[in-house]
Amino acid sequence: MGMHDRTHHLKTGEVMVGQCGKRHELAEENGMKHQLTYYEYWGLEKAPFDNVPDPEMFFEMHASVGDAVAETLFAIEEGNECLVVIVGEVGLGKTMALRVILDSLDAEQHRIAFVANPDLEFSEIMREVIGQLQGKQCTITGREQLLETFNHILFDPQDTRRVLLFIDEGNALKPENLESLRLLTNMQRDDENVLTIVLAGQMELAQTLEKPAHANLFQRIGVYCHLRKVENVELVRDYLEHRIERAGREDRIFTDCACEAILECSENGVPRLINKLAKLSLKVGQTYGLHEIDGAIVRHIGSRFRRVASVSPPPTPANASVAAASTQPDIPVTSGEPGKNGSQISLGRRTNGAQLAESSRLSGS
Repeated sequence: MGMHDRTHHLKTGEVMVGQCGKRHELAEENGMKHQLTYYEYWGLEKAPFDNVPDPEMFFEMHASVGDAVAETLFAIEEGNECLVVIVGEVGLGKTMALRVILDSLDAEQHRIAFVANPDLEFSEIMREVIGQLQGKQCTITGREQLLETFNHILFDPQDTRRVLLFIDEGNALKPENLESLRLLTNMQRDDENVLTIVLAGQMELAQTLEKPAHANLFQRIGVYCHLRKVENVELVRDYLEHRIERAGREDRIFTDCACEAILECSENGVPRLINKLAKLSLKVGQTYGLHEIDGAIVRHIGSRFRRVASVSPPPTPANASVAAASTQPDIPVTSGEPGKNGSQISLGRRTNGAQLAESSRLSGS
């Protein structure tokens, strides 16, 4: 790097330090002892990569999730289907898809119940569903009485809205409860389905539904969606930029190399892991006063989450010191990033202005 570039890079770091200092001064002047969060440091209004199913963060270009949302809405609003199933590996966006679907529905047209934990007896599930639909706690205990009450809800002449039953984590359903859900789909009018069940779960749910023992239920699936990963670097870049824009910033933070590293370290595009890597990288960037995130930072973050339990040998006198060192929270960086010359990358170290400027200078060396 030339002298001009070094000077420019250092000045950029100094400007950022100065801006951070001004923000702290303004906070103190207003009587607030407020320390910048990692996302405020990056000029964001909210955390962009929290692993929560926030519909505002929905990324339509994640094709399989977008398709699941569109096809489920079609099944409910036009397709007159009684059963929708959404399956996918852990962390691909099943709960996000359900939340986006719920957010898109017109409450005046539907009565909705949502079961987040179906690892219950069938009577417990029905009490939860009836309680949500009636807006009060259901105290009925007998199975037959519960089914009769649910039947009255479905065919209430005073409320003809379709009933929608969403069940997340459907892989936790007991096999006998799947058969009971099949019986619920029999509660329909001759010319119209008054109940639509939307069932989402991990691949174990698909394996269970596809067994011959559940052929009757499988044949009733009107829409069957299989979620996939964010499939390439371009989509990862678009995903990151979309969330950053929704959080209040228009320009890029992650370099192309960082996007490649995130794809590599997220098990080839698992959204939950993309979010984790991106969030921790932003925190490292704040800690060291950076103005962008590149691939080396992401890879060092990713190295903390490598699966080692099944391959690491038990500690012995010969390797005990190595094992102990590997559990330390900081990771050494050898070149091209904060931590050059043997220092460590840390998520939580607080630095003053001079340290921020120095780390910015080192990252540009």
